[in-house]
Amino acid sequence: MIKNDKEGKVKPILRWAGSKRKLLPILSKYWNNTENRYFEPFAGSAQLFYYIQPQKAILSDINTTLIGTYKCIKTDPQSVFDALSRIPISKAQYYKVRKERLDDLTQSEIAARFIYLNRFCFNGLYRTNQIGQFNVPYSGYKTGNLPTLEQLISVSNSLKSVKLINDDFEN
Repeated sequence: MIKNDKEGKVKPILRWAGSKRKLLPILSKYWNNTENRYFEPFAGSAQLFYYIQPQKAILSDINTTLIGTYKCIKTDPQSVFDALSRIPISKAQYYKVRKERLDDLTQSEIAARFIYLNRFCFNGLYRTNQIGQFNVPYSGYKTGNLPTLEQLISVSNSLKSVKLINDDFEN
């Protein structure tokens, strides 16, 4: 597996409000890394999952586009990268992409759109209006870069044995 950070861990490709990134050293102490299955009912950026790298895992979230993005990366990171590479980076383009209808896009394009909006939106927020349209404002270049093909392949490899579920945490 291709590693992305100095500790040899897969680097998450998404930003997420409420992520566990700052708590990783504390939370990881509670993972004994045996044959136990890791279960995350609020996947988001999956920070803890990538940090502890469990052998068996279930990642779940109620956000359909988030889970669809992970599924698409899991099965075809190249097509997600290709679609992402076709989107110019600018404030004007961000708002154009934000207006796109998901019905008009392929699965890879939906995943690329999700990653693009996530990387350049304010604070990694995921928020929609009453009719389900993503409506977080542009934040600019200070939010980081788009993932490379190597990073997408690394994430894809880490998701190979993961069950991805789009459902409410209560279920």
